[in-house]
Amino acid sequence: MAAKSRMSVVLRQSLLAFLYLAAFIIPPQIIRLSEELQKEFSSPALMQQMMLALVAYSVVASFCISYPILHARLSGLRLIIAMILSVFGLEVFMGQIETFFFRSAFPSLSSGDILDIIIRGFLTALIFVPLAVLVLGKFAGGDGEENLAPRTSVRDWIWKVPFLAVGYVVIYFLFGYFVAWQFAEVRIFYTGSSDIVPFFQHFAKTVSDQQWFVPFQLARGVLWIVFSLPIIIMLAGKKRQTIMSLCLLFGLFGLQIGIPNPLFPDQVRLAHLLETTPSTALYGALIGYFLSLPPSKSS
Repeated sequence: MAAKSRMSVVLRQSLLAFLYLAAFIIPPQIIRLSEELQKEFSSPALMQQMMLALVAYSVVASFCISYPILHARLSGLRLIIAMILSVFGLEVFMGQIETFFFRSAFPSLSSGDILDIIIRGFLTALIFVPLAVLVLGKFAGGDGEENLAPRTSVRDWIWKVPFLAVGYVVIYFLFGYFVAWQFAEVRIFYTGSSDIVPFFQHFAKTVSDQQWFVPFQLARGVLWIVFSLPIIIMLAGKKRQTIMSLCLLFGLFGLQIGIPNPLFPDQVRLAHLLETTPSTALYGALIGYFLSLPPSKSS
């Protein structure tokens, strides 16, 4: 019986991985790449590497997205809407607003291209999430949906949100400098020079050269929380599952950087993969720890 159960889980996750891969591949057929990007992606060797990486990424992504669905106290349409908002926001929107901020580093990427990426990402979430909810047996209404009103107030969060936003900036700079910036290829890619200076000097220069950089990252710190809210609410009363869900979804954001692409040289891509995956997963876990909701009185 246990063997049958394990086989069922394996088959289910295999189906979900296939569905995610399909949901990832379909949108570019609807919203085509610009001619400039088509040239960038024209290498057969690159396309083969991308496809292999996408298969592996689909396995991981389907698991990370399945976890909060399985543990949610919602089901049906409300669960689908909540998950689409979080998956799109955390995996797509948060990355592309940073791409837009640093768009000078990507001369082949126009503002229109970035908008197209955002729309494709939304379509992927729109296709995959309802299918995942259906496959995982959460499409029909279930018990516990009436008990979602949490015992919390704005006062409970009034210090936590700014604290977490500042914490995000600290995490961002620490991982950015001590992981990614240690790669000479990263320094050359963004500055044209391989020179490296001590951390505080680097921080001061960054703030001086880009006055909007810290406010932008503070705003991102808050937006991460905003897109986490559907997960936090639908897992009210389940602190451990909230922490795990956000850790998985935030970490997934970093993993997508590992997919080969012509915009990042291989070493720059590796550096950002090693930097972003643990740093965002850590921030997701912190959001879950500090902002997870207690159960309602009737739970």
